[in-house]
Amino acid sequence: MKRILAIALVAAFILGSVSFASAAELKVTGEFKSNAQWQGNSDFSDDNSSEDEFGIRSRARIIFRYSASDNLSAVLRIQYGTIKWGNQATGGLIDTQSNTNIYLRRAYLEFKWPDTQILMQAGKLSLALPNYLGSAILGADTTAFVVSSPITDNVKLMAGFARAIDANVTDDGDDPLREEWDHIFLGAPLSFDGISLTPFVDFSILGNGITAAGIPDSVLLADIFSPAGAAGQAFDDDYVYPWWAGLVLNMKMFDPFIVKGEFNWGMITDGEDATERSGWLADLELSYTGIDFMVPKIFGMYSSGEDDDIDNGSERMPIAADDWTPKGSYFFGGSDLLDGDLDNPTVGLWTVGLALEDIKFIDKLSSLLAVYYIAGTSDSAIVDEAPGYLTYGRQLTDEDYLVEIDFNHKYMIYEQLAAILELSYIVNGYDKDTWDIDNKSDAWKIGFGFNYNF
Repeated sequence: MKRILAIALVAAFILGSVSFASAAELKVTGEFKSNAQWQGNSDFSDDNSSEDEFGIRSRARIIFRYSASDNLSAVLRIQYGTIKWGNQATGGLIDTQSNTNIYLRRAYLEFKWPDTQILMQAGKLSLALPNYLGSAILGADTTAFVVSSPITDNVKLMAGFARAIDANVTDDGDDPLREEWDHIFLGAPLSFDGISLTPFVDFSILGNGITAAGIPDSVLLADIFSPAGAAGQAFDDDYVYPWWAGLVLNMKMFDPFIVKGEFNWGMITDGEDATERSGWLADLELSYTGIDFMVPKIFGMYSSGEDDDIDNGSERMPIAADDWTPKGSYFFGGSDLLDGDLDNPTVGLWTVGLALEDIKFIDKLSSLLAVYYIAGTSDSAIVDEAPGYLTYGRQLTDEDYLVEIDFNHKYMIYEQLAAILELSYIVNGYDKDTWDIDNKSDAWKIGFGFNYNF
């Protein structure tokens, strides 16, 4: 109840402030989703004892943007949910109320320095390193300070500082606990006639007190340090310095053919071979926009995978918090529905795909048809070399493959209200001998719901 009252007071304060500043403007936007989903064998196993085959979920997000002028705004984003119908923990149990599922997702200040085009943001905001499919390195809500500005007609700069983790442990004594994780990043969007390039770097500082301070492996070390980190072991140095670099391409000089691509590379080490991790990811997309009723696309991605030696560290790219996904993919997490995807790791595999997007034969109805072939790039010997290091159903080896088919639809009931239907099927090509699995099965999903944007 206290959290609800606090949020109500904040909203009332914002709304009440409008009457005191005639030039100010309060803009309220948001979304409401209510979706049902049937799914089977989401772990690619026919043992469904722990799988929730059917569920209904709802979520509301409200964004308040209070603008004193075109140059000064404050933004507040609140979320209620995701509520699972009938579930007590999420507030969906009959005849109960819950405020435990209310979140302040974003709260930040946005302004331009007087008489310039230098834009600054400070607070908890949506931060993503340059990308076109979502960042494979860092794309998440986090506390940060970001500055961006045009330098010339063709060159812009963006730079910033993000504190991803501060475990709030008192730094006392002769040997203080180093429990922070900071990012310093720089990007330079370059735009020319028919082509744009964006190089970027992200240098981070990671303290060795993160795990001791209670940050779980699932949040951090499982994707940053391996193999030692995957087992929850802290590193030896006081600090280590993960860093990443990348390049994003968008080429329209051959319009209606559009080429997009990116290359990402990253590494982390504390000087020990066993805990070093480095790798890369590259993708390329070709689309044709010269057809009125659909946009055909071909797509490919490759990311480095593990070799057969656990003692020399990891050959997969470290990840801070990725949101990379092809549109509509069930396996990679591209659903428009709540909890409508598997959201699997993007490193250690390769994929090729063909998609027909924005298929429009009926008024107000648009569809997507996509087919992906997905295979692993990690040596299958690593499964026996380090049991538990890779997970069946989430990572793949060079002996495994999947074939995914997605057929998704959106019907606009009103201008702001859409009915969504998503159909997905994944053919299971995991190698039985590699994983010693006898009950492997194909995965599937049927999702339906309503999305209201206002």
